[in-house]
Amino acid sequence: MNHKYRLRPYRQGGKDICPECEQRSFVPYIDNETGEILHPTCGRCDHEQSCGYHLTPSDYFKQNPERRPTSVPCTTYIKPTPTIIDWGDVSEWKSRQSVEEAMRCDFAKAMCNVFDMEDVAQAISRYLVQSVNANTAYPCISIDGRVTDVMVLNYGEDLHRGNVCYHYYGKEQKEQLKVNYPNGFRYSPCFFGEHLLTEQPDSNVAIVESQKSAVVCSIVFPSMVWLATCGCGNFKIDKCNVLRDRRVFVYADKGSESKWGVIVEEMKCKGYNIHHRPVMQDLPEYVVNTDIADVLLDNLKHI
Repeated sequence: MNHKYRLRPYRQGGKDICPECEQRSFVPYIDNETGEILHPTCGRCDHEQSCGYHLTPSDYFKQNPERRPTSVPCTTYIKPTPTIIDWGDVSEWKSRQSVEEAMRCDFAKAMCNVFDMEDVAQAISRYLVQSVNANTAYPCISIDGRVTDVMVLNYGEDLHRGNVCYHYYGKEQKEQLKVNYPNGFRYSPCFFGEHLLTEQPDSNVAIVESQKSAVVCSIVFPSMVWLATCGCGNFKIDKCNVLRDRRVFVYADKGSESKWGVIVEEMKCKGYNIHHRPVMQDLPEYVVNTDIADVLLDNLKHI
């Protein structure tokens, strides 16, 4: 079915300020023909647990009937067939920066306030984290060594995220994508840290939401392979085929335990050796969206 409006794709712009929680987590609805935002309040907040704001175009026009178009033209927009993007071999990403250069990112600098610099450098090297204008670039590398996405975030000295959040692999590559896929493209459903599965074939696997959590936990609990979904809504069964023969433990962020628990049960029914560890729900002193890394960091700062 064709629709007049859709949520703005991430590649067409970052997130806006949510009218409800006032965080940069809001994705507006746009007109499929013009690309224009319907209204600054019409959209969805990505903070599903703590905010949950979602005003659809239908609800917006019910609240503002005078703004409803007198006639809605038939749109020719057809949702493009999902196409997995291959950014290139992992060797190409490795060649971009040395570990010393990568350690200049804000995440590595802040981590050195908590951990030994050598341990941080080893973790940065293993996960192939890099620096982009002093911000932190996290590559998602598939088990077969293909770079499927790179997300850039920024951090303060307290290791809490700032307002920088976008996908990146360089201007030339992005321009080439527009040529190769004029109808649009999407990023591949790959875990952050997935390439480490081949390096530790006999180790248990742990899944967390954020890249920061994966790196922090890999230093504290190095015997496990720590993977990140890169978002609460990105924990999906279709990206878990690489875990079919592994023993897996899942650590959801505060407030996401139930949602992830349902997925874990579905995976158990499909034969996965997977176990839910909702440790955050037993820590009432922490707010929604707090992750296991925040708890570990709080404890380490007081040692």
